[in-house]
Amino acid sequence: MLPDSFNVLSDMYYFAKVAEYGSYSLAERALGVPKSRLSRRVAQLERRLGVRLIERSPRHFALSEAGDLFLQHCQRVVAEAERGMQAVSVLQEAPRGMVRVACMVNANRVLLAPIVPGFLTAHPGVGLHIIATNRAVDLYGDAVDVALRVGPEIDESDSVMVRKVIDTRQYLVAAPSLLAELGACTTLEELRAFPTLDISTPGGRHTWLLHASDGRSVAFNHQPRLISDDIETLRRAAHAGAGVVRLSERMIHDDFEAGRLVPVLPDWSLRPNQVYLAFLASKGLTPSVRAFVEYVCATLPEALRRAGGGATAAAAS
Repeated sequence: MLPDSFNVLSDMYYFAKVAEYGSYSLAERALGVPKSRLSRRVAQLERRLGVRLIERSPRHFALSEAGDLFLQHCQRVVAEAERGMQAVSVLQEAPRGMVRVACMVNANRVLLAPIVPGFLTAHPGVGLHIIATNRAVDLYGDAVDVALRVGPEIDESDSVMVRKVIDTRQYLVAAPSLLAELGACTTLEELRAFPTLDISTPGGRHTWLLHASDGRSVAFNHQPRLISDDIETLRRAAHAGAGVVRLSERMIHDDFEAGRLVPVLPDWSLRPNQVYLAFLASKGLTPSVRAFVEYVCATLPEALRRAGGGATAAAAS
């Protein structure tokens, strides 16, 4: 039924244009469609309607009464189609419209929220619908234009394209009060004596992959005292001396500056997280989505560097 409907719409377009130009020959030159095809399509439309639309002879071209009436409807259809084409054309020329962005709740708070106002100022014709959720988002099923993701590895497939934004360092940190209570934490053996805090993980296993300066890697398994999907909850618990926690450099900058948190295990490092944008390969990028992707790629690294400079210096001291 659907392909047949498309044929009717195209026949209506051809009839409207033939009527507008007043002859098949003039319509042929204007549209670049052979006269024989135009005549065949109009005749097909007449058979479908069961009426004569054009009274024609070698020297005469005129619309019938039914043709005059039907033309009014065809012109409205053609006008709406042309307006639709113009609207899409404008959309392709300048960034405008709504962009649906998905990200984890913590990533939204720490990464997106600081730079979103600047994007809206730079692109007044574009709106953002930010979907902050900890559930797995389906780009296609959830009608998402772009997703900001954070993880040790980039998840890419034939259907999903990605743009890497930046690597962000992670640190194990604790409150000075906890170190004062339990002593120094400079070795893995000492770390085992400390309570830990961590985000939820698939399967419930909690492992920190640690890398030594001499190239060794150790998977440190632990059972957290506190598990939460909300990084801010873990951070506040760490402030209170509840345990050692893994946090990104962006989150601990102010804490290092204020002395609320200090790095532990200085001779070991954590694998950086990769921050990247994912979008469907099949959809292509509209100007508004492209503007958002380019803005994040250009702005977020510098924002993280400014915020993380103090954390990096503190960790190194």
